[in-house]
Amino acid sequence: MFWKHEVEKRFTRKSLLNDLRILIISIAVIMIWRWVWNLLDHYFLPDFWVLSSVLSIVIGVIILILNNNNLEKLGDE
Repeated sequence: MFWKHEVEKRFTRKSLLNDLRILIISIAVIMIWRWVWNLLDHYFLPDFWVLSSVLSIVIGVIILILNNNNLEKLGDE
């Protein structure tokens, strides 16, 4: 059967290990993001949460502009 062959071809051990690797990296990125978020909450203008939020957005946009929005390389392998 054509369909069965395609399913077996798609779910190889290598592809499953690659998916597991992507899952682990994603969890690690979220954990780092959470850690940075907590540090910013505690140390970056903790008494002025609106100003802290606005400045965080502005700094993030400046970083993206300085990087020339060159985020395509993140998906390259």
